[in-house]
Amino acid sequence: MSVEENKAIARRFFKEGFVNPDILDEIVAEDYVEYGQEEGGLETLKQHIAKHSIGLPDWRWVVDDIIAEGDKVVVCWKASATQTGDWWGIPPTDKKVEWAGMSSLRIADGKIAEQRVHWSALWFHQQLGTIPPWDEIVKQAQSKQA
Repeated sequence: MSVEENKAIARRFFKEGFVNPDILDEIVAEDYVEYGQEEGGLETLKQHIAKHSIGLPDWRWVVDDIIAEGDKVVVCWKASATQTGDWWGIPPTDKKVEWAGMSSLRIADGKIAEQRVHWSALWFHQQLGTIPPWDEIVKQAQSKQA
């Protein structure tokens, strides 16, 4: 596959895959690996997306930048959603959250075979109100040192 074809697969993954997981069969390998996840595979990815969609049903992704070389594609992205349902054990907050990150993908035979995801869970949880803002965390830490 060409670098441009690989970029198109990555772009489709973010623009369509989280809204319509049925297209994942076309662009994700059966033995897909997402580093940092205990289990891999296409079906696990679909379950993961379905679980997120319960808590964040309106989530949308924006691709800011794509850099590719050979079979590697790096995607800088932003996402947003409103947490209207249970999300990983957190009851609905009805808060709109935005987060950004970067994914490093490896494309093999026209499908995403591997992904490494880097994003700020701290920022995400601060927006939900499940943890205090960073300056409050620092103040708490400083007060314990005194």
